[in-house]
Amino acid sequence: MARPITRPTWSVDGWTGNAIDDDDTAWFVHTDAGWFGPVEVRSDDTDRANYHGTYSTAEQWRTARVITLTGMCAARTPERADRAVNTFNALLSRGAARLVVAEPVLTKSAVVRKVAAQLERTSPTRFDWQLVLTAADPVKYGATLRASTSLPLAGGGLDWESGRDSVTRVNLARNPVGWPHSTVQWLPHNDKSVSSSSEYTTAIPGVDAVQTTARATCTAAGPIGSRQVVPGIIAGRRYVVSLWARHTTGGIATLSLAWHTEAGADTGVGTGDRIEVPLNTWGPWTPLHLAADAPPGASAVTVSVSVASAEVGELLDTTALLVEEHASGTTDPGPYFDGHSTGCAWSSEPWGSTSYDSPVGLDWSGGLDWGAPASTGSMVLANSGGAEVWPVYTITGPVTAPRLYLPSTGETLLYSGVLAAATDTTPADRLVIDTHPHRLTTWLNGRAERYLDEAEWWPIPPGEDVRVAFGSADPAPTSATAEAEWAPGWW
Repeated sequence: MARPITRPTWSVDGWTGNAIDDDDTAWFVHTDAGWFGPVEVRSDDTDRANYHGTYSTAEQWRTARVITLTGMCAARTPERADRAVNTFNALLSRGAARLVVAEPVLTKSAVVRKVAAQLERTSPTRFDWQLVLTAADPVKYGATLRASTSLPLAGGGLDWESGRDSVTRVNLARNPVGWPHSTVQWLPHNDKSVSSSSEYTTAIPGVDAVQTTARATCTAAGPIGSRQVVPGIIAGRRYVVSLWARHTTGGIATLSLAWHTEAGADTGVGTGDRIEVPLNTWGPWTPLHLAADAPPGASAVTVSVSVASAEVGELLDTTALLVEEHASGTTDPGPYFDGHSTGCAWSSEPWGSTSYDSPVGLDWSGGLDWGAPASTGSMVLANSGGAEVWPVYTITGPVTAPRLYLPSTGETLLYSGVLAAATDTTPADRLVIDTHPHRLTTWLNGRAERYLDEAEWWPIPPGEDVRVAFGSADPAPTSATAEAEWAPGWW
């Protein structure tokens, strides 16, 4: 394999210029003409008989691209020099081949023929050479691109029962986390606390929004905190209580529950209704949650979060509160609590708002997404170059009267025949349509030339893309496919 000496390198028919070949012979390209510059424009103008100027043709066609390379070959021995001479003289002797030029940035190519070649020996191991090539198609092409599509297939439409099997949780507390522009219903824990609420751009992990917070301010040394009464409790059931908190100096926070009857009478202690958690020093938030079983007779619960020892001016902030009957019976408050979980939903109705591990039913906010089709039956072909290019399309059966067309203009390539499906012994029929103006051919299975019933050829314009649709006369979609192959082009 040739080893590049510098860029650009020029490779054609097994030979590479500006490289060292497998015989350890160096091929240097000293000058190149016709590749990097523009090609000439053909003019068919006719002189005007009775006035200045000419009659100009509407189209501006380009001439063929002529590439002239000159250089020097240096071999290590006379025998290797002879082999290099033979290699050079045999270049492109079998006809056209693709010239690949590794430019300083991009690699481009063109199909070329040899017009002329010269060679002059300057020593037993060296010779100067010149190679003149012509590209009938003057466009230089980049890397090959491909796109494919099947026939249009409908999607699943709307799932009207979406998430119906997911766990449903009801937040019994007012103002669930993530519901801004509201007042958090916390009261002072004791006479040494002053309670207030505000909106706060939270630093809670995973939650990037404005949230409501409650703040307890210490007015006298001692315990401070906030409390909230939550109705709707059913005796004997397990509840999960969750919130986030932070303290000025990072004290020990106590999250506790006191159960009540409808009349407000104390029903006693439930199971697991108190925890103590060290809070982070002011700044980061700490999650607190516990699971507790409501004792007999309980119909409400007072949730308190407090710090046992605080100095005047210290602050204890809490987020809105989540109190829910936990469906799974564990102490996990649910993946949506910290805002990390994808596909989880909060409702903003207080006193019984419903939240889900994943959405139940359809989310109508912002309109309905009726679902993506299984196949659009179309493909997008983009040309990043500065010259128009012409794709090659391959249609694979089974399909009846396949057609390719531009939805934007209606231009169509239609084949009225039938492409058969694959069998145990034969592959599916393949129809190859080459749209390049130099060829304009249609081949069935690579052997039999066919003709299109409609042949409205179109290019991919420079710097643009086109959407090509695939259709057929079949009453229902088949497994047929259409593939496009093209490359960006430059002058």
